[in-house]
Amino acid sequence: MDEPDSSIRRYVSHLVFRPDGQQIAAVISQARNDGPKRLVAWDATSGQLSFSAPISAGSATTPHYSIDGAQLIVAETVDQSQGSAVFYDAVTGERQRLISLPSAPRTHFINIQHEIFAADARSDLVLWDLMTGQERLRLPGYSGGSAYAISPDGTRIVIGKGPFTGQSELSLWSLKSGRRLLAFNREGYVSAISFSPDGNRLVAAFMYFGVPGKLKPIQIWDATPLPEEIAK
Repeated sequence: MDEPDSSIRRYVSHLVFRPDGQQIAAVISQARNDGPKRLVAWDATSGQLSFSAPISAGSATTPHYSIDGAQLIVAETVDQSQGSAVFYDAVTGERQRLISLPSAPRTHFINIQHEIFAADARSDLVLWDLMTGQERLRLPGYSGGSAYAISPDGTRIVIGKGPFTGQSELSLWSLKSGRRLLAFNREGYVSAISFSPDGNRLVAAFMYFGVPGKLKPIQIWDATPLPEEIAK
């Protein structure tokens, strides 16, 4: 791949393909945790640089392409009290618009399919509408989670939270009603969660620190929606 400036050593923190597979985008910086950052895109076939656009924020998450591939969306943090979702043109790298989320200093994920932006707001986990910036759901006391997943139909979110040692809590929430559907604890630090394509199973990966190796690092559960929740 062509480099924006080959004389400077770069740290590539995030990479993603455009939905059609014809472009690759990344957030790069001169240092791992600080220094100026840029949103860079290349032609996936030739490796030719498409654009290199400056990111003004102090930190930025993985870029996400819109479903049609026309835009790149990056969650950026200006300081400890202000975050934003920034939309860039995927052809030119021009900044098109910004949705300010002043109480969201730490972004956890962006879900393009269901247009959700999730971030911590003090002690709460808050989900915003990615297109409008309107708050959709607030979960008090659930900031600082380690793993998240939204069901394929966009009706539920599962959150993994816990210390590096001891037990983690997995909680399942309805995005329709805001109600917690269930919660349970498992030994270990939950590092990843995902729903099956039909939304009826849940898989989670655990890391164990100082715990005997006989515990299972990957576990699967039935996540079939409850009848009363489907009816709502």
